[in-house]
Amino acid sequence: MTGRRLLGLSFVILGLVGVGIGLTTAIGELGGLYKSALEHPLDEPKGGDEKEVPGRMLRSTLTGGIGAVIFGIGIRMARPKRRRR
Repeated sequence: MTGRRLLGLSFVILGLVGVGIGLTTAIGELGGLYKSALEHPLDEPKGGDEKEVPGRMLRSTLTGGIGAVIFGIGIRMARPKRRRR
């Protein structure tokens, strides 16, 4: 296995980890919002915590997006070169 291919496979793994972390964190934030709304539908949010959720979700989505870019680069690097005929 060449160094380029090994580096590409490590980028693929690193990208998948980034996408996984971003996705689970963003879905967890969204789930927390819905859980809070279902448990106490008429209560006012305490401490303004729900106002910070969109910012945390955006950061999580950006983490997943960066992971997707790294994943794509890794796929391109790990792919064997085509030989000319």
